[in-house]
Amino acid sequence: MPRTSQSLARPRTIAIGIILILLVVIGGYAYSVANTAGMLPWQEDPTPISDSITPFAGTGLELPTTPPKRTPTPAA
Repeated sequence: MPRTSQSLARPRTIAIGIILILLVVIGGYAYSVANTAGMLPWQEDPTPISDSITPFAGTGLELPTTPPKRTPTPAA
């Protein structure tokens, strides 16, 4: 039985569908990796933090340098 163009249309359509699905999956993975790495063109660069900034400097917050000597007791 000779094959006609109609009988070849279904396998060709399935192959094109599989290729498109693979392209979408690979593209989605590449997008995810680029997004996580911050390499997409519309992502802004993070603001650099100066090394001269000391945490809690000039806030007026006094932090203890030694831990308290008592231990908490459970409430009755």
